Amino acid sequence: MKGILKISVVLSLILFGGLLVEASSLNSNSKNVQQQKHFKPVLEAEDLVQVAAKLDKSKQQRALSLLAKAKVALQKSPASAETKELKMKIGAIEKAIKSSKGTDKLYSDVIGKFDAYINKIKQWGYEIRAHDEELMDVKKFKTEEKSDVF
Repeated sequence: MKGILKISVVLSLILFGGLLVEASSLNSNSKNVQQQKHFKPVLEAEDLVQVAAKLDKSKQQRALSLLAKAKVALQKSPASAETKELKMKIGAIEKAIKSSKGTDKLYSDVIGKFDAYINKIKQWGYEIRAHDEELMDVKKFKTEEKSDVF
């Protein structure tokens, strides 16, 4: 009788322990998905900056509008030194556009900073997709000629 009791206790511990391990893995997956949503504004801001970088010099107002939207998107992302630096660099691009200075180097610098930040997020262990379908739809929409949107 004691042998059966010991076996049932061991089995229940094994089953209960297995449930705890499974529950903890579910929590980590839900955290990963939740954190991925937090970083989605970073991806949106990157796409907005890339679209602005491809615009002609004749479309300065549209570029300024896209850059302003990128800064707003960064406000929605988790606060960090990287997001603060990105907002400052986007502000520098805005100033350069307003004063009719060259922006090519500034754009390439800020896009490089975005890439570095996204790689850092991936190294932290978060599953972050750089260009999922939703962001591609946003990017496609933003490049269309619609003056009332911008």
